[in-house]
Amino acid sequence: MLNFLEQVLAIVPWWDFNGWSPTENSAREGHFGHDDYGYWFIILEDKLREGEEPDQVYFQQYNYVDEYDKGDSGVTIEEIFKKANDEYWEPGEDRFIKSRYELAAKLYEQIFGPNGPQTEEELEEILDPETRYKAWKEKHKDDPPNNLPPCDVIDDGKEHDEFEVVTDPVWQEKFRSKKPPIAYWLETRKGRKAWLKKYRPGIPHGSKYRVYFNTPAGSLERVPAWATYVIPEADGNQSFAVHWEPPPESAYRWRHKHPPKPKSLRIYECHVGISGQEPRVATFNEFTENVLTHVKEAGYNAIQLIGVLEHKDYFTVGYR
Repeated sequence: MLNFLEQVLAIVPWWDFNGWSPTENSAREGHFGHDDYGYWFIILEDKLREGEEPDQVYFQQYNYVDEYDKGDSGVTIEEIFKKANDEYWEPGEDRFIKSRYELAAKLYEQIFGPNGPQTEEELEEILDPETRYKAWKEKHKDDPPNNLPPCDVIDDGKEHDEFEVVTDPVWQEKFRSKKPPIAYWLETRKGRKAWLKKYRPGIPHGSKYRVYFNTPAGSLERVPAWATYVIPEADGNQSFAVHWEPPPESAYRWRHKHPPKPKSLRIYECHVGISGQEPRVATFNEFTENVLTHVKEAGYNAIQLIGVLEHKDYFTVGYR
């Protein structure tokens, strides 16, 4: 497989990643190049499952971590927007916000008529803008405030540009005093359950992978530095990174409160792999069950895990 890889950086998957190709989707210049910090990055795309439709709104977000089922109640985006309009805005307030061109169009229609001037002769017959606006304002002086646009012409005797629009300070302050409608935006988010139902993840849970480099000195395969779970092959010759992102139902969730902060730290140096009595690498579960209780009884209130990552200079790790 390595003989056919000719790109600079790629992920070597050991099963299908949504049809991801180590050669076609490897890091390169352009879209699959460096990020803003100079790091190489490789994009793995999630794909819609068969029979699923794309999200209705482009800003749809899914909550991956906390409260994974939040937003999975089946409430539609139309219902959320209607709720925001009914609860957040007063009647008529959102009329000039829904469409950025509605205000100008309504003013134009009321001042010039439904069709507006069609010829130069008609344009000459129309009064100047200030006179037309004052006449329009007098006509609508008894209208409720919600029916008036949030702008006005201030006649202070000074010359103003005819395109200068002054926002009504009362209207502006009224909207500045409103709290941002974050609660309604949060309701638009969906949880990870909804995401898993709709999409196939780019890297499925439990997938094994390594990073492939094609360097001037030859090809290299390495475990990614940011891997959170690494296991060796059965023969022990090399290790693989494992993408660990279990379904929400089986993912671990914190069950206990955070312990109180101690007055001082008493740190126990932990070497989990050599904490067992048998001639093999001990596991974290064995350390928790067989050793951690004795550490607590000895008066320690904190532990420091040593040698979590496998490296050649392990003998230099620890307190000297």
